[in-house]
Amino acid sequence: MSQCSKALIEISKGVDEQAEFMETYGRGKKVNNSKDMLSALQDKVVKLEGFMGNVKETLEKVDRHTTKLESRQDQLKEQVVDAFNANANSTQGVFNTIVGELIKKNDAFKAVVPVLKEQNEELKE
Repeated sequence: MSQCSKALIEISKGVDEQAEFMETYGRGKKVNNSKDMLSALQDKVVKLEGFMGNVKETLEKVDRHTTKLESRQDQLKEQVVDAFNANANSTQGVFNTIVGELIKKNDAFKAVVPVLKEQNEELKE
């Protein structure tokens, strides 16, 4: 039982002991309205406690779902990094192959240039 409920019970005991009877015009004696007000207040507290219980349950669900989403986000990040690395490795392999071919062609070109210069000189003579 919550502190608020305990306090209301203590208050209601005090009100019961101090209930005053009021003389009304032609209607007899009535108990003071404070007892009715206290009862209404107790009902509101009970409803509020129920509502707070529902809020706590909802917050717990939100926390669980947030944890799941964070876990999935971490997994997705790992997958993206792995895919990027695989793609980068593949691209690096293609780049290395192209550079190797260009080096071979450059070496062949360097070997042919002196021969062509020599042939050009012979033709000039």
